Amino acid sequence: MSLFIFILFKNNSAKTRKTSGGIKKMKKIWIIVSLATIFGTCYEIVIAQETDNKMSFFVTSVNLAGAAKKGEDGVGANLGGIEGADAHCQSLAEAVGAGEQTWRAYMSTTTENARDRIGKGPWYNVYGQLMATNLEDLHEGNENITRENSFTESGGKIPGIADPGTIHDMLTGSGADGRMAVEQEGVGGIPEHKTGEPATCNDWTGGKGRARVGHFDSQHGESGTIWNSAHYSLGCSQEDIEKNASIGLFYCFAAD
Repeated sequence: MSLFIFILFKNNSAKTRKTSGGIKKMKKIWIIVSLATIFGTCYEIVIAQETDNKMSFFVTSVNLAGAAKKGEDGVGANLGGIEGADAHCQSLAEAVGAGEQTWRAYMSTTTENARDRIGKGPWYNVYGQLMATNLEDLHEGNENITRENSFTESGGKIPGIADPGTIHDMLTGSGADGRMAVEQEGVGGIPEHKTGEPATCNDWTGGKGRARVGHFDSQHGESGTIWNSAHYSLGCSQEDIEKNASIGLFYCFAAD
């Protein structure tokens, strides 16, 4: 008598359930045990196993002053440097039970590009939906950062371009390739903003200058709708960024 054991993995998910850190998906593992006896009896055992597409991407639900809409408090693009932006991401993640990961703001500075500080992927939203597999997909138009799939850390939505009070401008300081953007003639055409200057609002400490912003409700390549690099802000103060469609929100990625 001989014994054969075959283990087959089926990738189709069964049920999903919400957790504080995202969505856990249930995957079935089919184990077929075949006993080569005189009767040729075959048994099938089904075991359920959990897989976890842990949240590793979100849009901040509030700015550094705790505001979620225009006309409330804000600090503009003065985030206390990139460290302040990272701390905001970490704090929001901790509030929903995802603080065990290392969270980074998707922002470029004069010493570091956004794409170099967020890990290598893959990244998932709070509902376990894949946002991008790797850095190449994230920056070459194969990402899933759209109006339908961009959620805050708690699973909420913020107003997009088609909604009243839209605040879809995300501070990034980056070009489409995820590297630091520099100022060019564009929105506003304000003379004192010199072409060639970093578009990072003095590395996120405010003052003069502008910030490059993206749109979380991206339409994948249509003019002015790139998720990480759509246009420039009109300045770095709260008043100036609100003149477009921003209150100082940004993207957060888990780097580990």
